[in-house]
Order: sequence, then structure tokens, then C-alpha cells
Amino acid sequence: MRETISEILNEAGVTVPQFGRCHITQVLANRTFHPSITAYFEACVPDSPIDLGSFTILDESGIRQENSDLIPGCHIFQHGFVAFARESCGDVIAADLGTGRVYWISHEKYEGESIEPGWKPDMSGFADPLPIDANNIIKTADMAFESIVAFFRMAVSDEENLEQDAPADSPGGL
Repeated sequence: MRETISEILNEAGVTVPQFGRCHITQVLANRTFHPSITAYFEACVPDSPIDLGSFTILDESGIRQENSDLIPGCHIFQHGFVAFARESCGDVIAADLGTGRVYWISHEKYEGESIEPGWKPDMSGFADPLPIDANNIIKTADMAFESIVAFFRMAVSDEENLEQDAPADSPGGL
């Protein structure tokens, strides 16, 4: 995975940093990790944040802070999602530890101990708040990616093509 991420960054003209291990996996020792998640957190976390314009790939310190102190990372972490990147407006990009899929999670939907999903489908008012759990995190995500590598490919692509690069099954779209 390290080579693939390095190639994606090189092709986009981004200086490839030193990669290393993020010890966050030790905090979650009781969980089962998808192999791609293990590969990323064991060898592909940058030694300093990577600025990709609209996204910042977090270093170990940023990952720890995002998942313990900041919204929505602190809410989703306990449900098996680890934020590893931040969007310029405060949303996070988080990996599902069990499946390896990656989700764009809006910080604006997390209020206290619930998820505010937004408008009802018929636009007649706001939908009822949802409890924070893995299913609702996925259901209310703005976009989904098959993997961390798929997210990296989108993150370095042309911003105008953002919606085209998202998989067809993205939960919320942009």
C-alpha cells in the first residue's frame, strides 16, 4: 500500500513524506482490522500532515487529536471508525476498521450524542435525530469510497471532478 500511495502522490506532484506507523491500532487492540486498515496504520501514516488543498492527510498526532477531542472523530471512533484525514471545512475522512471502506463524515451532523441527518426526503422539515452507531454513521455519510487508496486517488484529482470520482453507491453525495 505504501508504494501505491507514494505513486498517487508523486503523479499529483505532491512531495512524498516519510511514512511510518500510527500506534492508534494499539488503543484498539480488541478489534479486528480489515487488512487494508492494518496496512495503512502500520506503515503509511505520514510523519507530518500532507496538504492536498481541500484535504489534509493527518499525521499520528493529528489522528489522535481528531479521534479523541474533535467532532465528529470523537463520536465515531468508539463505533469502529478512525478519522485519518480532514476536509478544509472541518469534515473528516474516516476508515471503517472492519470493512476497509472509507466515509466522508460531516461535522455539522453531529450534535451532542446524536446525528442530525438533515431534511426529510419530502423536504417537509428536519428528520428526527439518530443515535450514533455504525449503521447510522454509514447511512448519513456524505460520500463513500471502497478503500483508503480510492480516497487518495480522489483527493489528488481535479476538484471539479469530485462527484464523478465518487463511487455510484455513495450514501449522501455532495
